Amino acid sequence: MPKPGAGVGKSTRPKPTATEVHKAAAWLKVADEAKAWDWLVGRRIQQLRETRRQEARAAEERAARRGLGLVLGERPKDFSQSGVASRLGFSQSWLAKIEQGNRSLTVFEAHHIAQGLNATPDVLLQAPSDEERKGMDRVVRDIQRARAREGITAEQLAAVRADAQNRRMRSSPRSRREQERMNAVRGALNSDES
Repeated sequence: MPKPGAGVGKSTRPKPTATEVHKAAAWLKVADEAKAWDWLVGRRIQQLRETRRQEARAAEERAARRGLGLVLGERPKDFSQSGVASRLGFSQSWLAKIEQGNRSLTVFEAHHIAQGLNATPDVLLQAPSDEERKGMDRVVRDIQRARAREGITAEQLAAVRADAQNRRMRSSPRSRREQERMNAVRGALNSDES
């Protein structure tokens, strides 16, 4: 016999359906792939920035050897992380998060960054090479291992989502009576139109 008051106030988490679990598993797969793309684009930005930085240093050295650096008075662009970020109008930490794959990048931001690095956006967004795909697969495996260590499963994700939907339904400002009134008004409007 249960104790009096036992279980009062506790919400029982609804068991997710197979469809909900399947959707959660698909969502996890898409999220993992998106994180891998974030990693890849960040890595490409780092590589492009470093290439541009080396090119700028080489141009500066050539100009210095010729004695043109002071005559022309033009310094090559700064392709350090902070230099690129300030030229783009963002903070250095914003660019660092992108390069580390900790922040997703919109297509517009990719275009803006590519312009700041004197490149086209397709350099950042093109299909991955075989070597890059291996790196992306490593990122996905690392994410899946971390999720397994934490014991996060698609079933749990689906249950949490179902619980959240259940709570929203219960806390909805419309009571059952208000919903019935709205349905009655809709019915009356529909019958007047016919």
